[in-house]
Amino acid sequence: MKISIFSDLSSCSLMYIADAIYLVLKGYDNIDKISLRNNDLKKCPKKIFDRFPETKIFNIESNKISEIPDELSTCTSLKGLNAANNLLTAFAESIYSLENLLILDLSGNQIVGRSFIQLDWQFMLIFSKRSYGFGKKLRIFSTLDMKLRFVLFLISKQFMLSEIDVDRLYENCSKLAKLNLSKNPLSDEVRQKLESSPKKPENLRLTL
Repeated sequence: MKISIFSDLSSCSLMYIADAIYLVLKGYDNIDKISLRNNDLKKCPKKIFDRFPETKIFNIESNKISEIPDELSTCTSLKGLNAANNLLTAFAESIYSLENLLILDLSGNQIVGRSFIQLDWQFMLIFSKRSYGFGKKLRIFSTLDMKLRFVLFLISKQFMLSEIDVDRLYENCSKLAKLNLSKNPLSDEVRQKLESSPKKPENLRLTL
């Protein structure tokens, strides 16, 4: 019978996960519960997902993490993810791959939950007009405008990553029982979709 092991590294003032920690845990392949809560991590440790792909519970609550890496998608056995009270601004693409996920807590972050691509064109028009207002040569205007368009494209692309594909989330993570997105600046549109989507799991407890 496989024994479940809980690796608790919470409240250790960790700023990163040193390689020495992985060496200490070498041989404990049956670790399936990991807590890194209440530390000073600014990045979610990618190596931990490669080292412990059978992780079922992963807790990184109360850190300073701004992004959940793509490597999380390899943990297909994950049932609980707590990333509350961090600095997340985007709903991670990797979460959509967690088909066995039961509990997801992303509360207390800065996840916007919508795309700003339409605002991008408005800003582009406004700033383009301002650029032409300086009275410089048309050639310079065009160069500035092209640079501005590129910058705004990158900005809008970043904002688009914040969009929550509600139907995709509910369809791919159909086993979700608890979803907490409270204390995030979600738009009314996204809130409505989360609450009323026909693909919403029947027994889902949703907290907004």
